[in-house]
Amino acid sequence: MKQVPGYTLVRTEDCPEQHGTLTVLTHDVSGATILLVENEDNNKAFGIGFGTFPSDDTGVFHILEHSVLAGSEKYPVTSPFLQLLKSSMASFLNAMTFPDKTVYPFATPNETDFRNLMDVYLNAVFCPLAMVDRAVFEQEGWHRDADGTVSGVVYNEMQGALATPDAQLQNALERAMFPDTAYGFVSGGDPESIPALTYEKYQRVYRRHYSADNCCITLYGKMDMAEKLEMLDRDYLSRMPRTTTRPRLTVQDEQPGTCVELPYYTAQYLNLWMQAEDDTILLEVYEDWNGSLSYNELVLDFYRSIKADCPETIFIGTDIGHQYETTGARYEAYLRAEGQLTSEEYKRADACVIQGRSYYLESDPDKQDDSYRENAMVQNFIAAVERLPAGTDIMGIYGAAHTDPTALSWDGTVDSMAKQLAAYYGDKLHCTDLTQLPAPTITEEDFAIAGKHYTATWLGGEDASVWSQQYQSRTFWRLEGAYADFADAALTDDVLPYNNYPIEVEVGQVFAVEMVRSDTGSSEWFYYRSDGTTWNGLPTTVGFDPEA
Repeated sequence: MKQVPGYTLVRTEDCPEQHGTLTVLTHDVSGATILLVENEDNNKAFGIGFGTFPSDDTGVFHILEHSVLAGSEKYPVTSPFLQLLKSSMASFLNAMTFPDKTVYPFATPNETDFRNLMDVYLNAVFCPLAMVDRAVFEQEGWHRDADGTVSGVVYNEMQGALATPDAQLQNALERAMFPDTAYGFVSGGDPESIPALTYEKYQRVYRRHYSADNCCITLYGKMDMAEKLEMLDRDYLSRMPRTTTRPRLTVQDEQPGTCVELPYYTAQYLNLWMQAEDDTILLEVYEDWNGSLSYNELVLDFYRSIKADCPETIFIGTDIGHQYETTGARYEAYLRAEGQLTSEEYKRADACVIQGRSYYLESDPDKQDDSYRENAMVQNFIAAVERLPAGTDIMGIYGAAHTDPTALSWDGTVDSMAKQLAAYYGDKLHCTDLTQLPAPTITEEDFAIAGKHYTATWLGGEDASVWSQQYQSRTFWRLEGAYADFADAALTDDVLPYNNYPIEVEVGQVFAVEMVRSDTGSSEWFYYRSDGTTWNGLPTTVGFDPEA
């Protein structure tokens, strides 16, 4: 066929099994996939399907399948689908929910009927009244009657569908063979879990999955394909820009992403926020951090920048259970509301909560030291990576106390996380200290210290309030050629590890660090030299008194 404006040709090939030609297009604005099968069959067919991957047994996609055919903006009748069955000349007319997709197909030999049905179906899936009328959800999904009993079209349907022994056996086999995947859930809905579905989640799932860039539209038979494509573009697809992210088939709970120094449940909760339309979840997590170094506006900006600039990011939490009594309890409550109390996901979240209790509660003193946390983080990291598809590349974001592959943990009791992982993964593990990347020279100034003058190179500064309530900022200077003058200067009790500096530190250097106090705004100066000293396994500069 000829090129149609608004579409990009992907490929065209002979399709002998359908006695015609197969053409695949993408819509330029919406990202929708279009499949054309051109042949001499007068029984013309249309279909639109969406990738729908369940993550629980609430049957949300089955309920949505029923709901979108219960009236739309252009066809606001109670049950247009039943009306079509009575009046249409269609040879086939239906909608089906599968474990990984939902499809809306029809076929008819009449051209006028085809155009009408095509518009009805498109308006139904893209403009359903169900998104503004809660009554549709309650009718098609579930509601509680005055006597307390639960009812609903899908609820009642699935009670019958799952009543037979062979249906129960099939579900048990799928759960056993495909745990933590879309195929391990009852896509049609388990009556025990359907009442856990809220109207708000139902709306959210619709918005995420019923988007043009998550659909495939099929046109089959003998017809004017260009005309149908123009109608699709004009009336629907050109009004539907691509979404920021597409749903994906869940092969495991974790997808390739970013391992972070966060508990499992915190990372999973943030993943929910990555798909949400507002910052409610992020702000809940942020308030749970109150009293910790993470309770800082810079941290909020960091996560917001990830969502804005890297929307495909999936967080993988590997830390022990910090905030188990707040974020941990909040995420477990969410899973219970989603009908996942017995799921593998709930077990993993609860295991992280137990780690947090073990670490923080005085009743378990053997687990109060940093060695327990360090070893637990290693175990959590390995377990998370092993659940990913083979060959997956991942990135980890961790603090300096865990990332030196040659050092001990912060308290010096065990090998650091990076050192243990390096022994486990060998040359597959690569660690980069981002604080040690070279910084550009901004300016040089003349520093007078102990009666001598030195050229001081400005190395950069940082917001110190992230980790200190006493100071608001910290600025680094390197004193050029000063080491010989201060090599024997009296030491203080202060140390500043190399990983605190914004540049790569070398032995034989002298630094001046300006600390600005939060209460007065006044400056305090500290001086350090790098002479090969280590502290708790970390290479460190040592403080000295230039006047002594």
